[in-house]
Amino acid sequence: MLAIALALHLAAQIPAQIDARSVDHYALANGVGAAAVTLVDGRLDSFKPAIYQALDANDATPELLFDAYFAVQGGGVSTWLTDVPIDSVDAPDDAVAVHLVQHATIAGAPIRIETTWLSPRFARASVLAVVQVTNESSTTPATVVFPSIANGHVGGGADDTTSE
Repeated sequence: MLAIALALHLAAQIPAQIDARSVDHYALANGVGAAAVTLVDGRLDSFKPAIYQALDANDATPELLFDAYFAVQGGGVSTWLTDVPIDSVDAPDDAVAVHLVQHATIAGAPIRIETTWLSPRFARASVLAVVQVTNESSTTPATVVFPSIANGHVGGGADDTTSE
């Protein structure tokens, strides 16, 4: 009887809904390389040519990327998507991918922006982003483009960052 009462007491202490994520990145890997997307702002901020952190104590896997992300541009306005709040995050079934939904207004037209980061099953480390936009009003928006920026590690030296 004491065990049942203790179990009921503990169950009552568990919140019905968790208000905050326990992680801030979504990992992507294709069996060769690995990458990570931040769930706070949707940018890719890690890309490694191997799925392990280090082969041994003397051979660390290099980090190839500072970050990569997109902007939305139209009607004379440009906004980095890292500055647009993320409305939802999900992982498509049976895919090594993460899907982010954001909303912005371009030239008076509300748009829905869906970005899917995935790690395709190639024979090399790889990561791919697909950005889709949907006009959510009857207003015809200006031409919308999605410039991107990818800041790679291009240095040398023992830590692969010398002279960057």
